[in-house]
Amino acid sequence: MVSFSKDVAFKAWSNLEDGVSPEQIALILPLEKRTVERLRTVLNGLKKGMTNKELVTPEWKEDTIIGLREWWEDYLRSKHAWSRQKHLGNMSEAARKLRSRIINPELRRRPFTQEKSTWFWSGFDWRLAPDYWFSIVVPLLDFVNVWIPDAESLLSHISDSNFMKHYKKLEEGTRELQVKLNEVTNTLKSEDSFYADKLKEFDEILGVYFVDNFVPDSFPSKETIDALIADLSGLGDFTADTIRKLEKSYVELDEHCNQLDNLLQQVYDDLNPDIIDLEIETGKCSRCT
Repeated sequence: MVSFSKDVAFKAWSNLEDGVSPEQIALILPLEKRTVERLRTVLNGLKKGMTNKELVTPEWKEDTIIGLREWWEDYLRSKHAWSRQKHLGNMSEAARKLRSRIINPELRRRPFTQEKSTWFWSGFDWRLAPDYWFSIVVPLLDFVNVWIPDAESLLSHISDSNFMKHYKKLEEGTRELQVKLNEVTNTLKSEDSFYADKLKEFDEILGVYFVDNFVPDSFPSKETIDALIADLSGLGDFTADTIRKLEKSYVELDEHCNQLDNLLQQVYDDLNPDIIDLEIETGKCSRCT
């Protein structure tokens, strides 16, 4: 058998896989350079699937190779466990970043407003623009790869999580509200050309604002929101008419908005570390294989 411990063999193999030369390893471990070179030969041979007999040398007989093979299997298991722990830690940190980009109604973490509902966030009635509301209160998952490293792995790990289920419900509910709003605005613009012009102006102001100011990993700044509201201030009659008609034609409007606010809260709560870390651990991605 060999004259060194399993721990020393593990350290030698780890350094060899990191590209450290046998000469350098011999300086930091109680091993001779020739021994490190033999360990490298065994390591490479085991990776290639060579048999014990194929790895036998004049110095190391078959029983020694059998023992080293057992060590190597333990080495792989220990390396995998450490690598997976690091991977899961990265996913947990990514989930925390994701959570920090979600407005939390209950804790009132919204900037510059104390309104109870996020539909009046920053002093604007976002029922006039549900799609834009959605892009403010939660991160758009199509863009998370821009600001979260390895976002694809995170989304794969939590693909069956409560967070994803509630996020999709929130997205669908917002889309349904947008459809209700579109029905109202389409009716009004078909009846009134002046209203149609104002609707076009409204859409253009919001569109330009989000093209110029949308940042995937942060909420809009107070300055830019104030500027947006100032630009929209000249459309007072238009906004009042739209909300009045929407409230009249869709009597469930407040209930619908409250449901979406509750879903928003649920999405935030689903990313509580005590909850999401377990779902990350039970999930998997292509790197886990």
